[in-house]
Amino acid sequence: MSLHAYFENSLLLNIVNKGGPVVIILLGLSVIALTIIILKAAHFTFLKVGSARKLDKIFSHWEKNQFDEALSLCQKQPSPIRISLTGTMTALANGQPVASVREDATRLASNHLSSIRSNLRILDLISQIAPLLGLFGTVVGMIDAFHKLQAAGDQVNPASLAGGIWVALLTTAVGLAVAIPVSIALSWFDSRIERQRQVLENCLSALFTGRIADPNAQDKILKQPA
Repeated sequence: MSLHAYFENSLLLNIVNKGGPVVIILLGLSVIALTIIILKAAHFTFLKVGSARKLDKIFSHWEKNQFDEALSLCQKQPSPIRISLTGTMTALANGQPVASVREDATRLASNHLSSIRSNLRILDLISQIAPLLGLFGTVVGMIDAFHKLQAAGDQVNPASLAGGIWVALLTTAVGLAVAIPVSIALSWFDSRIERQRQVLENCLSALFTGRIADPNAQDKILKQPA
């Protein structure tokens, strides 16, 4: 089979030809979404977002007033969570006012969570507009199909009408095919970020309270595997 014949028979090319500009836009959005998903998944894996491994050792040293050992272990953490913990530990060990340290630790934690959320808004937007674009293409296709039906008058060809309708529905199918995987990926990213938020909150709470308020809950969070 020649290259030209292959592209003529290509399923993807046929979908693009039948779906028109709307399908082209949806395919472009799918490429953007896939790129972001791969990059964010690699980023989350490298930073171990949501992981609480080895944090219990840090707080074990901290509670024994072994500040140097706690800081050393904290600085080896791959996650950016070390920035919040290291700064907070250093300030508390140097006798800084607890209220000021807590406020600054909250600010650092907020900045950290915002940084790992970068580009997820784009995925959220794609997951929302892809079905709408598909529906728009379907509506336009149905308008065109019924316009041809009206123009045909008494000489209506049912096969031609059915062909026009399935072509119109094609854009909705493509829109859903783009939106569903993106929504699944976005939910996974959100779950890891929520886990990271819980770990960070419990770590800061452990620094300021020494896990006095609810030690069992703190240990469960800090020792839970990724």
